Amino acid sequence: MIDKKTIQILCYLGVFPFYILIGINYFYQSFTVIELFNLYSIIILCFLCGSTWTNLILIRKELNLKFLKIIIVWVPIVLIAIDVIVSSLSIKIFFYATIYFLIYWIDNKFLMNRTYANLRKNLTVLVILAHSIILFVITSYGL
Repeated sequence: MIDKKTIQILCYLGVFPFYILIGINYFYQSFTVIELFNLYSIIILCFLCGSTWTNLILIRKELNLKFLKIIIVWVPIVLIAIDVIVSSLSIKIFFYATIYFLIYWIDNKFLMNRTYANLRKNLTVLVILAHSIILFVITSYGL
């Protein structure tokens, strides 16, 4: 089994590209970099939905979680639809940040491993902060 330190490192490495893209955008102020940020956010959100789905189906059967399971299955579909339909990057980034919080909220209610739950809290804060920074950049520079 993989050790806790390796899990932490891998988790924080998943947040790293958000900040790398923010740094690249600082120097180049490019629509393409913002789009890469957007795409990476969708990929990570889909990954988190899969992780949350697994957590929800492994929880005790006496809990009625059908509604949450349905939401988690539909989130990736909605993310792709939003990306295709919505033209405003600001709205997309705000929506994605909100979904990160929603997934954290669901996971926090049902994660049995409190150490991992605390790690997820830290990661979620960092990701939402990255989204807030890029949202500020978009609105400030009109990208």
